[in-house]
Amino acid sequence: MKLSENAEKVLLSRYYTKNDKGEPIEDWKGLCKRVCNAVASAEENGGAEKWAESFYEMMYHLDFIPNSPTMFNAGKERGMLSACFVLDIEDSMASIMKTLSDSATIFKMGGGVGINFSALRPEGDLIKTTGGTSSGPISFMRMFDTMTEVVKQGGKRRGALMGMIDVDHPDVEKFIEAKTVEGKLANFNISIAMTDVFMQRVKAKDDKALKIWSKIIDGAWKNGEPGIVFMDTINADNPVSHLGRVKCSNPCGEYFFIPYGSCNLGSINLSNMFRDGEVDWVKYERTIRNAVRFLDNVISINHYPVPEIKDVTTRTRPVGLGVMGFADLLLKLGVRYDSSEGIDHAQELMEFLQKTSWDESSKLGEEKGSFPEFKKTAFTEKYKALRNCQLSVIAPTGTLSLLASCSSGIEPNFSWHTQMHRMDTVMEEYHPLAYKYLKNKEKLPFYFVTASEISPEWHIRMQAAFQTYTDNAISKTVNAPHHATRSDVHKAYMLAWELKCKGLTYYREGSRSVEVLVKGDDKSKDKNKRVVSHIHRDRQDELEGITKKVKTSHGNSYITVNFDEDGYPLEVFNQASAKIPCNASSEGLARMTSLALREGIAIERIIKQLTSARCSSGCVSCPDMMGHVLSDILKKRSDEKKDNECPECKAQLETSEGCLHCPKCGWGKCSM
Repeated sequence: MKLSENAEKVLLSRYYTKNDKGEPIEDWKGLCKRVCNAVASAEENGGAEKWAESFYEMMYHLDFIPNSPTMFNAGKERGMLSACFVLDIEDSMASIMKTLSDSATIFKMGGGVGINFSALRPEGDLIKTTGGTSSGPISFMRMFDTMTEVVKQGGKRRGALMGMIDVDHPDVEKFIEAKTVEGKLANFNISIAMTDVFMQRVKAKDDKALKIWSKIIDGAWKNGEPGIVFMDTINADNPVSHLGRVKCSNPCGEYFFIPYGSCNLGSINLSNMFRDGEVDWVKYERTIRNAVRFLDNVISINHYPVPEIKDVTTRTRPVGLGVMGFADLLLKLGVRYDSSEGIDHAQELMEFLQKTSWDESSKLGEEKGSFPEFKKTAFTEKYKALRNCQLSVIAPTGTLSLLASCSSGIEPNFSWHTQMHRMDTVMEEYHPLAYKYLKNKEKLPFYFVTASEISPEWHIRMQAAFQTYTDNAISKTVNAPHHATRSDVHKAYMLAWELKCKGLTYYREGSRSVEVLVKGDDKSKDKNKRVVSHIHRDRQDELEGITKKVKTSHGNSYITVNFDEDGYPLEVFNQASAKIPCNASSEGLARMTSLALREGIAIERIIKQLTSARCSSGCVSCPDMMGHVLSDILKKRSDEKKDNECPECKAQLETSEGCLHCPKCGWGKCSM
């Protein structure tokens, strides 16, 4: 595995260390070394060098990636490594302003913030100390939203906010409608904190409950907000309930914690846990154990933005180990996402992660000591020691999955041809497992299915399967087609509650005028935006190729072109005569050409650039020679392919027992 071209662009713009001219001074290898050395420095009993190497191997090969702040800040002076935080807010100006100040500090250091505004009195309520009336929770949310606009996250991008309110708050209807107009409270995701009592009232068709419920459904149908979270289900799993009730989640909606909790996230790339047609359980276990140790060390070396967060985090040591690339793993296994077999794989994979991670935390507890609140919890009934109060959570992994070139979180693939709109650039991606079918205009196998093709019921059943073995919550969106109805939203939200999911977001395709992620469509490209097209191809262990001898004025050169199983050229080698004075340049040229081929730059464009290069001495240039060899080999391969095409459907013919036949339409011809 390697970083994709688009992932490099994201890293260069957000995470890599730069010099005064804005040029990167750290590549992916350097970033991994810096992060892993810093994290391994937390080892108390020596062995930091050994653990740094183990961490590096899994991170460099994209088997596991920590959250963005860890990548950006680890190894730097006073670097904050946590992704998001939950802050408390009380109904006083002093508390409101402290929470505002703490949020600004967190944004500046690169984190996100979740706040439940239910403690604030409703709009119009009497304020006894002043004789005036309250402006209500929504007005204070606007204040937080404005602050977020001007305080950039880590000095690079605006921060993210999760705003929540309890379903029984007097201003809940105003809260639901707060983002009806697109652009308002733009830095907030909003969710309603539901209770079992309220959901039972909805089922019983209570008029007041149905009125609120209808507004929730309508908002989700119109523009994807609000989401819903089920607080009774969440608090039933609160591992440190003696410290207080869980009130809120982080901005991504997958991490719920208690008085200043923090999330310390990292994700395992399940797509990389595949070998020889099945899950590589040995590698998976090794990666889980290394990742638990890695994330626990992150807690130890972290620099926390405010004292209350440090206190809560170090007393509980919560770890948020999750997964990504699940949908891609299913594709490699030949399993459809919306199937019973897909559900079985989800449960098996997550149960294994949960059991292994708790076992590793128990061993770490014996080695390094349990989290300070351990003896006050129910964990003492099962464990002698435990390093962490929780181990697993499944984050959305937007940036991480882009880096790892895999599907995000446990989501199905959004599309086989995707356009990501980022400022003035459209990043265009073709799914590598689907592209070999798409480029030949072949029908995709039945198990290739995208998010909007999957019914809400299967989306939620998949979430519930993972939730069964996940300590905290799961970031999951039902990506529905544009023609989905309000009734579909109602059924989805109700099923999520019944199956004990902890929260859910429903998004109907095309329900917002500006969408970051859209299905690829050549006809709808914005002429004012630069399109960066990307098709990444991995190199298999064995490749077939052709070597061609070329005469030059300095001797012979032997140019080899290797192809993947579909006949697409993946790499070029140039074995030049020792008499040729520019051997190093020839080797470098071959390497860059190979990189361009694997990263999906059109072969015609590569050939055009190579063959237009001329030597000042008048001799044949190395680029020109390589370009013509590529052109000749491709023409020959194309002619051979045409000769072997089915006359009926143009698919490639196969030979069996001396007879040619078409595996697609059945046409046959026997030469015997």
